[in-house]
Amino acid sequence: MPSRKFEMDFQSLSLGGKEYSDITLEYWFDEHAELRFRFNVDLDPIEKLQVHDSLAKIVDRNVPDGISLIPIGGDSGGVLMLPTIAPVVFDFNRKICRVEAVFLNSPSSGWGRDELRFNCMGAEMRYREYSSCKEFKENKRGYARDTLATSSVLIEGLSYQTSKRDEIVREVRNFSSFLAFVRGGLCGLGNIVGRDENGEVSFAYLGFGPTDPFFVESGWCDEDLMGAVPALFDKYRQEMKDEERAGIIRRTVNFYRASNRARESSTSVALVASYAALETIVPYLLSKSELLAGLSANEVKSLPFSSKIRMASDFVASGIEPFQHCIKLSERLLSQTEMDAFELLAYFRNKTTHYKKSFRYDGMEMLEAWQATQWLCEIFIFYLLGYDGKFSDRRRYGGWKVWSEEPPFKWKLRLL
Repeated sequence: MPSRKFEMDFQSLSLGGKEYSDITLEYWFDEHAELRFRFNVDLDPIEKLQVHDSLAKIVDRNVPDGISLIPIGGDSGGVLMLPTIAPVVFDFNRKICRVEAVFLNSPSSGWGRDELRFNCMGAEMRYREYSSCKEFKENKRGYARDTLATSSVLIEGLSYQTSKRDEIVREVRNFSSFLAFVRGGLCGLGNIVGRDENGEVSFAYLGFGPTDPFFVESGWCDEDLMGAVPALFDKYRQEMKDEERAGIIRRTVNFYRASNRARESSTSVALVASYAALETIVPYLLSKSELLAGLSANEVKSLPFSSKIRMASDFVASGIEPFQHCIKLSERLLSQTEMDAFELLAYFRNKTTHYKKSFRYDGMEMLEAWQATQWLCEIFIFYLLGYDGKFSDRRRYGGWKVWSEEPPFKWKLRLL
């Protein structure tokens, strides 16, 4: 993030046991998109020590909860401070007619597209990728660990009173959580600003939420598939209206995303996180399908988890083969004939979690086990969302690049 600085006026600041009235603070975002404040004031040596004894506090009519700040440094010219909570919320009590926000490390809008358009609260939401992203995408590895402002959203055509602020922000955050599934990693959301019909600020959320690095492992969504994402978001919004299902989807996506993130340092840890995603979503699927399976809830509960994954797979589609394109694991199955693919995945997960020296594997086997588990997560999430379109098969890791394609199985009627 660039270190461009801005200024903002406040009614008062409590700092080091003193009260300062009608003050001006500098603020900016550092390279990690962390919000920083600076109060330019002359301090003697004793005052420099005292300002670090307690939190500073900003009070202002437009900041409903105030702003608590941690002094983290200073010199003879001022004090550097970090807010204890981000984002910092401002409310100017004006009508809300449009909302804009910024995303960090977000997915591309797709080949040949400047923007994507979504439905949001009865209005149009435009997701626009910044032109600078072209350079970033051409050198993903070079910017791999960076935090970059990559896109924005703009919602126009609103007409709400300020009391609707939290509901509007919740919708934007809902979109952010959806992008985490599209990208396979967190997209930092921040600087959410609402404006009235004259362009005056009605509210502002200053600061960014957590984000993953610019480069993450690719999953089901390639750039050529981004045109289908708006329709998928409509399905996502509908499913999130059911509180129980919303919780299942969020937790599953959180583990799925954590697995992608862990892959950079440890494929075995990534496998365990991915399996945790399955442990979240599979019982929910079976709770809706137990009558079809011909078993009671207690009988299903007593089954090995590999059997539960197999049952869930049979419930959502016909012809699911977890090890399609997994050359090494398919070869291993030939020597471990007492297992099927689901049991072998469970074996890898269990031996990784409860390690024993007798467990032997090569790196490609562990990679394929992780890819197959993540692929199953994607399949089950698609079923919950009612998505039956094309996607990129992440299990293909060799040979020529294959773009999104029809699934290699047949979806069953969605009965949830």
